[in-house]
Amino acid sequence: MNNYDSDKKTILMADDSTINLEMISVMVGDVYNLKFATDGQKALDIVRRDKDIDLVLLDMIMPYMSGTEFLIEAKKDPELKNIPVIALTTSEDNEAACLNLGAVDFIKKPFPIRTAVLAKIENALNSTQKSTGFELDSYINALFSEYQTVYLIDAVNDSYESISEDENIISLNLPTKGENFFEDFRENAKKVVYPEDCEYMMNAFDKDTLITTLRSNQGFAMDYRLSIGGEPKHYRLKAMLVPDENPQIIIGIISTEEEIIGMETLYAFRNDARNYASIAQALAQDYMCIYYVHLASNRFIEYTCVPEYEPLQLEKSGDNFFTFGLKSFLRGVNPVDTERVTHQFTKENVLKTIEEHKAFTIQFRLTFEESDEYVSLKATKLINDGIEYLVVGISNIDAQMNAQ
Repeated sequence: MNNYDSDKKTILMADDSTINLEMISVMVGDVYNLKFATDGQKALDIVRRDKDIDLVLLDMIMPYMSGTEFLIEAKKDPELKNIPVIALTTSEDNEAACLNLGAVDFIKKPFPIRTAVLAKIENALNSTQKSTGFELDSYINALFSEYQTVYLIDAVNDSYESISEDENIISLNLPTKGENFFEDFRENAKKVVYPEDCEYMMNAFDKDTLITTLRSNQGFAMDYRLSIGGEPKHYRLKAMLVPDENPQIIIGIISTEEEIIGMETLYAFRNDARNYASIAQALAQDYMCIYYVHLASNRFIEYTCVPEYEPLQLEKSGDNFFTFGLKSFLRGVNPVDTERVTHQFTKENVLKTIEEHKAFTIQFRLTFEESDEYVSLKATKLINDGIEYLVVGISNIDAQMNAQ
């Protein structure tokens, strides 16, 4: 994507998204030589083969070999361990863990402006920090910045131990340690996992199924509910495989009760005879805009909106939310995010995600008065008088994202 210049430093960009590779090429291709890889294994082959790589821009979620696995392998190799790596992360990635695995910095996606990316790269190239390599204990400690409970499982013999900062966290109702994680999980977790979520979890946590998922997707995540005091409480579980001489499966669990509370308000109205005005009033403090989509016909209507906030550009009502409505809506989306939003926010994908996880959510940027603002879109299904509706709420999270 750019011509080689022996006077320039060379950066390897590893990402499975073609659009991300093109964006980096446009942003920094006039300053640096660029080489590209679409998965971690190809990136590892390139840095081992080519001796001119000065820095790696590394996406953390890639097929075949993830960014995490790349870091582990690179930091064990004396010839590679001092090549600076900048992790490319999303809102779901744990930056502290990336740094503990040996990255010198991180850039959060969607990518910031060009000058910010160039500054990160220059600082990393000039950094005197030398990696000491991957340390499992450091990685586990880093996880506590995100998770309340961490399970460390020996991927060979299935023995495990749990590490928790809070003894009151019920988690999956497992002992603090045991000889077989998967047997203990099937015996104990079903006592506390909400019945509607239990079958899916049991199937996902068959060892062979989980290992296959971790190797193919380089990660596993699911939202589920625990029955605590007879009430459902929302949790999120993430799992990853750490390949080493003694491979480990790491599982982290965190409560998402605060995150899901807005959507939970909608669940309470599913079989409620109260009208949409009651629902809108209940959610107005959380969402700038709320759209109701009649799923049988796809007709939609906006019920409430912050008057001064108009970058969504979606009609107040229309015949098809996922064609006419979405096209007008996308006019306000930052072009960098358009492909991702278009790909993910389809009727089929939204309904499938809601079926599996009770709610659909996506974050992106809107262009508003020549500047960008981050928003979060959440959707769930609502049944009113036996009729199914899709309820879409959009909230401004710009202050939250900028604080990160």
